[in-house]
Amino acid sequence: MSFEDNFSGDPQSSKYDLFADKYAASWRDHVPNQFHYEMSRKATVRYLVDLFEKGVKPKDSVAVILGPGFNIAEYRDLDPVIVDAMLNECPAIVVADFSREVLKDARRSLSSASKEVEPKIFRAQREFSGGMSTRFDIFIANKIDTICTVDALDVFMRELDALTPTEIIAKVKEQNLEESESVGDATVVHEHTNHLARYYDFKSVARSKAEVRYVICNLLLAGMLATTEAAFREKLITFRQGQGDEVISDETVRGYLRSWHRVISIINTEIAVNLISGVMDHNPHATISIVTDENTEYSQKFGKHPRWDLEGPFGVRSGLLSHQIMLMENGQSWMQDDSGENPPHGHYTSALIAQKVSDLEESTETK
Repeated sequence: MSFEDNFSGDPQSSKYDLFADKYAASWRDHVPNQFHYEMSRKATVRYLVDLFEKGVKPKDSVAVILGPGFNIAEYRDLDPVIVDAMLNECPAIVVADFSREVLKDARRSLSSASKEVEPKIFRAQREFSGGMSTRFDIFIANKIDTICTVDALDVFMRELDALTPTEIIAKVKEQNLEESESVGDATVVHEHTNHLARYYDFKSVARSKAEVRYVICNLLLAGMLATTEAAFREKLITFRQGQGDEVISDETVRGYLRSWHRVISIINTEIAVNLISGVMDHNPHATISIVTDENTEYSQKFGKHPRWDLEGPFGVRSGLLSHQIMLMENGQSWMQDDSGENPPHGHYTSALIAQKVSDLEESTETK
């Protein structure tokens, strides 16, 4: 089977190929500790079993995996037992990502877990952030690259602090993709507000009569800006360790991280509401399983900072409610260790379920 078999490209997503390659390269060798993956798989199993007990059977359901990452079925977010016992029963499995390299690896990994699923795998190249991740990289990365002094870094952070949430979103959206080396061809750029009518219509991608009922979305929602974040942290550490006479204190680093995560949280919140509501609009029978970072916790001297706004008046939960989507907890939260990165840190991670309010009411009435 060639790569193009069962492949759904997209004229919008393909515009981001170079940035996708950059992103894939940054994640290929990244391996969080196995405790995180074990907890993530437990959340996925709870989700699948709960739907099964409510009458949602794999044989009648298309499964979708958003942002699978590398080696997905090799005791990462999935394992051979989950693939063979549950997903193998589905008439189709759609893996979606904006990286062709990730899509290729997902097919390999799933097929290795169960040969029977190979002909059922459909790949969809999709850019989940509405262009926000690439624009953010343009907006921030170019500025980071030119910062050579403590004064320049301080000016940059003060500029970020001065922006309101609305202004931050507007600044990112106004970035010109044609000037970016991260974008292969920026002649057409999409936004979530003007997606092609079938952009998230994964049932059509799978050419299936069955409805999309399972959607697995692990470590995607608050991770689309990660490559740019790593560049910023590297710049901070460079100045903290000293660059000539240019040195910043731990207290200053903490303040800069607070300012930085405010921006990250605002953008991730915008992306999350748009992505979840977009997927639910195109797949109204789906229930989405979400594993996501809620905050980043550095050492005590650098503090704990949010990755998205879940509970605020303009947060993810209230934003989804405006689309008649309920967000619920799915078991306990845990700390994901990323102490190998600099500065060492961990991510407070939660498992959530997104479902249409109408489906919840129907489920309650059935009981």
